[in-house]
Amino acid sequence: MIDYAIEHGWVGTTTPGDPEAGTINETVWMMSQDVSLHFLVDDQTDCAYVYTAANSARACQAAEQEVMRHLDVIDRSELLASFDHAESPSEKRQAVLRVALGAPDELDDDTFHRVREAMRESDSEVRKAAVYATSYSPSRRFIPILKSAFREDPSPDVREHAATLIEAYKQMRI
Repeated sequence: MIDYAIEHGWVGTTTPGDPEAGTINETVWMMSQDVSLHFLVDDQTDCAYVYTAANSARACQAAEQEVMRHLDVIDRSELLASFDHAESPSEKRQAVLRVALGAPDELDDDTFHRVREAMRESDSEVRKAAVYATSYSPSRRFIPILKSAFREDPSPDVREHAATLIEAYKQMRI
């Protein structure tokens, strides 16, 4: 990523993460005066991801297409398939987090159904990951799932994480 940005003459700045504030390291490259490319590494999945920001949807889409042509990107269908075919609890845990990380800003059915499915797994670490996954695309649709986990999950750890997310949703007025 860095080589690609340098090769294209993009100016980049890195902001260090602050775990206390809940932020992660982020490098932002200015692709043009109006378009920026943001590079981050998710702290839960250890996945690198990028997103573009621009003054117009057209400029943002053009930047995304540029990035997709030149970087090795896992597309949405691959993320969904990795969840659908995961066999071990550790594979399922990582897959539900990656599905949620790669979800659109507005919660879609594909993400919702996989998070809900992960909440029904027998392994508590998978259920805890599913609770965490609701933080990537916060939505009212997740509230019943979180409340159910808070009231009924056999794992105190899952119940605690659900309570934390329920409170975060309240603070965000979701």
